[in-house]
Amino acid sequence: MDAEEGVEAAGAPRCSPVSPRRLATCIWLARLASLRAGVVQYLVRQCDGTLGDVLDLEPGKIAALLARRGSAAACATRDGRTAAGESSSAGSGTAERRSERQQASGDAQEYVRLLRLGPLRPASRGATGTEAARSAVCWGQAAYPPALLQLHDPPPALFLAGAAPLPALAAVARHPVVAIVGARRPSPYGLEIAAGIAADLARLGAVIVSGMALGIDAAAQAEALAATAGADTLATVGVLGCGVDVVYPQANARLFAAVRRQGLLLSEFWWGVPARAWRFPARNRVIAGMSDAVVIIEGSERSGSLITARYSLDQGRDVFAVPGEAGRRLSAGPHRLLREGAHLCESAADVVAVVGPQLREGVAFQTAPGARAAAPLGGADRALAVLAALDDGEQTVDQLARSSDSTVAQTLSLLSTLELEGLVCAAAGGRFRRRRG
Repeated sequence: MDAEEGVEAAGAPRCSPVSPRRLATCIWLARLASLRAGVVQYLVRQCDGTLGDVLDLEPGKIAALLARRGSAAACATRDGRTAAGESSSAGSGTAERRSERQQASGDAQEYVRLLRLGPLRPASRGATGTEAARSAVCWGQAAYPPALLQLHDPPPALFLAGAAPLPALAAVARHPVVAIVGARRPSPYGLEIAAGIAADLARLGAVIVSGMALGIDAAAQAEALAATAGADTLATVGVLGCGVDVVYPQANARLFAAVRRQGLLLSEFWWGVPARAWRFPARNRVIAGMSDAVVIIEGSERSGSLITARYSLDQGRDVFAVPGEAGRRLSAGPHRLLREGAHLCESAADVVAVVGPQLREGVAFQTAPGARAAAPLGGADRALAVLAALDDGEQTVDQLARSSDSTVAQTLSLLSTLELEGLVCAAAGGRFRRRRG
């Protein structure tokens, strides 16, 4: 398929009139940037302006600037060694390291091919023309998220997947957007907090943005979908560090399918591009750029979540951190952010209190139509008293009976009901604790 044809089709009715040549250049740059880190950042710096200034250049001038940047082969060798080193440190075998190097070499060859080809000649490889045409939004089109225009190096194009990708992308601008990110191997506490905050924010009409990673990301996005099941609202956006048609990690295949049905998958990387280490920080800047706020839940001092927090601060977004147990490795990242001035976050209410008054005109937190109720207890005062008591920590049945002015038998009955509703669970030593999911 001709790149020009693809981007013309991408300009759906809601898109502003942007010349086919400029749209083709956006797709071309997006494909180049999918193969080598820092392409757009380098061009913007060379032009001492914006991506718009880059796109005003003749394609031949852009290609000449990129050719001056350095050898793609040398870059591929470095990337291949880096990836191989990471695989080695993770205990991977020789075959996997060789595969990483071969992949880096293949990226370099494709980069050189596309650079020589330019934007206005047939260049399709890695996706069907129909897919690419229907699901690309380019810089300068009305459908492109306004928040991403604030980035120094915005993606030239975004590739989308979902039941109705363009309407879903447009819906993002009409809702509060909160990123929830954190550890890939979280504690039960971290998972519980992530699920609770995501569910409550989704019920209030927020779009939960995350990176579809294992752990905190997946818990937040899955709970946002569950909390708004049956509601006519966009619950979550998954921003990927690979092509939007690539399921990574495979362990999240079911979540990918659910987000594709009920939410939106988005990537700045061309179709079929695999996950590579350097693509995840790039993804994190898009997560931060799309969001009104970011919530960090668990992570070490070197957690990738802190990269998202840095990007958020650079872009003037509010950063929230959930405190953890003192001295634990997973608490180190959030506690560092708190020491540096991040907002303390214990519940969705903390996010709403800070972010709500600052939202864009016409955007507000409000109950999503049809969203699942958080606690369908009606006027059960005793049950509410039990939940309030558990907010202070784990409690025995006797303690809860005194707090709710109930008999032990009544309290056990209440606890059974609350367990079935997923609001409390048993803890060690005959105690009970509040569930936040």
